[in-house]
Amino acid sequence: MFRTGFATDMGNYKSVNEDTLLCDYDRGLFLVCDGMGGYEGGSVASTIVTDVISEELTNGKTLVDAIHLANNKVIEAAEKGLGSSSMGSTAVCINLNEFGFFDLAWVGDSRAYYITKDDMIMLTEDHTFVGLLLREGYIKESEVYDHPYKHILLQAVGGGKKEIYVSHGIGKLEKDATILLCCDGLTNEISDDEIHKIIIEAETLQEAADKLVNTAVDYGGRDNITAVLFSMDIDEADSNKNAKTQASVAIDEDNYDESDILSKTNISKSVNNNN
Repeated sequence: MFRTGFATDMGNYKSVNEDTLLCDYDRGLFLVCDGMGGYEGGSVASTIVTDVISEELTNGKTLVDAIHLANNKVIEAAEKGLGSSSMGSTAVCINLNEFGFFDLAWVGDSRAYYITKDDMIMLTEDHTFVGLLLREGYIKESEVYDHPYKHILLQAVGGGKKEIYVSHGIGKLEKDATILLCCDGLTNEISDDEIHKIIIEAETLQEAADKLVNTAVDYGGRDNITAVLFSMDIDEADSNKNAKTQASVAIDEDNYDESDILSKTNISKSVNNNN
């Protein structure tokens, strides 16, 4: 049913790969986690998050609930002296049924893209300070790549924060479309246009995944790099042809108040827009 490809590399500067990935074909569960917390913590955190999400989906939990439980487990592990006290992880995960309908959930800046021959759409929004500045109009798209605060996360699984907000959405994977899950080690090195070109020109998804990761390494490989690609053989007669592929993102203002974050900074929208 699934056509897949995946690859990961520790990059040129890290001594350990703190990323984890999961491709569970039986349950239609795919995820990428990007750990943080240094040599002693990042890989521990991302492994905990991956294992807990997988286990809790088996127990009937939703992706959102599973990520919240993973957050608790990472904090508990740190309190017991496992990994490091500040360890955490991003997470982006999709769970599909046999007709291609999917649930999507994420925390942090690992991304999901929906890819067709003619287009590539980012389904997620980065939980980063720079992502927030861009969404609110404080900076332009051209300022993102080299912004000094680019790597500041607003949300992560673990990291000592007991209350997190998990963004979520739903969608439909159509025939001949592909979904990419990846960490920022890929998107920080390769532009969206080139990612799209590599995927649509590859003969297989495994070839595409390998080339994406190898290209990111060649372009600098400043971080761990992970890519997961998947598509489905879907019988159109059994699917809802009117279903639109989209991720509906809801921000819970009680848990994730972006305006409050900006009110605590000295950044001026008018100044930045004039640069």
